[in-house]
Amino acid sequence: MMYWCHESVQQQGRGSRGEVRGNCSDVRSRLADRCRLTLPFAPRPSPLLLASPLLPCHYRHVPVIAIIDDYPDNRLLLRSVLGERYEIAEYASGVDALEGMRRSLPDLVLLDIQLPGMSGLEIVSHIRADDALRHLPVLALTAHGFGMVREDYLRAGFSDHVHMPLLDETVLHATISRWLAKRGGDVAR
Repeated sequence: MMYWCHESVQQQGRGSRGEVRGNCSDVRSRLADRCRLTLPFAPRPSPLLLASPLLPCHYRHVPVIAIIDDYPDNRLLLRSVLGERYEIAEYASGVDALEGMRRSLPDLVLLDIQLPGMSGLEIVSHIRADDALRHLPVLALTAHGFGMVREDYLRAGFSDHVHMPLLDETVLHATISRWLAKRGGDVAR
């Protein structure tokens, strides 16, 4: 795959500048003996750029977290806590989430237990039954456990659980990082 390489090229002795297209390792090897390559300041790319084949070579994959919660304030809270480190995909219902995750696979799922229509327990069973989704870490978001303990969530198909409301966001970050690291995907540090 070809990327737009945002490397500034300055030829030695000439002072000319330009940008180079190509696979970054090829560009570096072709120009290393006669050019000085520098990386300009570049802010974090937009989600549209991250999805583009024109992704700058010096950016790494940003993990995508799917948040499934019918309560807009919970989604807003989670987006504000996680949005600096991860790309966020939000879903207000189980049906929308299952369709959306099949179209664009996330790296991890945060799933509210108590949802209208299809409960979190039903959604996780659909995820575990789907060949394309079954490998995803799914963390239960629970306000009061509904009489379930951690082992009950694990038996139901969840990877782990996080208590809501968030009293300590470092617990959420640590849990997400642990599960993404198991998949080899936590590069948004």
